[in-house]
Amino acid sequence: MKQAEIKIEDRDREINTWKKKYQDSVDNLRELPLDKVVYELGFTPEPKDKHKWNSPHHIINITGHKFYDWKQMKGGGGAIDLVMHVNECDFKQAVVWLGDRFGEVATIETVSGQIREIIQTEPVPEFVPPVTDEDKWGAVRKYLTSKRKLPSNLIDSLHNSGLIYADQNKNAVFLRRSINESKITGANLRGTAGSDNKFKGLAKGTRRNQGWFYFQQGGQSGDIIKSCIIVFDNSKTLSGKQSSNRYAISCFSQPERRQKNEICDCYDMKISAP
Repeated sequence: MKQAEIKIEDRDREINTWKKKYQDSVDNLRELPLDKVVYELGFTPEPKDKHKWNSPHHIINITGHKFYDWKQMKGGGGAIDLVMHVNECDFKQAVVWLGDRFGEVATIETVSGQIREIIQTEPVPEFVPPVTDEDKWGAVRKYLTSKRKLPSNLIDSLHNSGLIYADQNKNAVFLRRSINESKITGANLRGTAGSDNKFKGLAKGTRRNQGWFYFQQGGQSGDIIKSCIIVFDNSKTLSGKQSSNRYAISCFSQPERRQKNEICDCYDMKISAP
């Protein structure tokens, strides 16, 4: 029993030592202080200015996790940016360099910290709809009304309101909007060029879960919506039967990958099957 207790104590001591070593590594090298990085890069400190570091081709000024190169007139933030700048390498090569000099744990912490900062501070680009090409609209309209047998008056009405149009590649563009604010959040694309075009996709920058292609049929703009039809194809949205005060919404997604009533929960209205 005494021998077993000794083994347990030794194991506990080993675990605590490992924990302390790991925590010290993380605490001391979290996001890697730039003065240590620039030192490993071969720079020498400026005697009269503790923030300035010199090399034959660079004069780096460090303030916290930011740096500025007075010779190259360029700055950045974080250890990875600094290594990429000085070594003229890409992200992957910078991570390998840091891992070799400072170890795996510290490098992973640095990468995670810089990615977190980017997510928290960088603005998300606004969606830019595909450019309209009115010269292609005639062919797209013919596809929608003749081949897909969609009501021409409805297609013309939605085109006039800007919800459907043709892009430069002769795709039919269906603008996606948020339900409450009617903000444009993306666009569905349907290929129409050629005799057997099966292309379906989303325009670059579309935020799939924050908007849908939809329109209202019948009634006045302030009337209460009585029913809503949700489908998984824009053409089926447009081919629905006419009805008063009804929304037609296209998810444009694979049904098996979307939760039931996912869209319906966004607003209060009665849902009816098409």
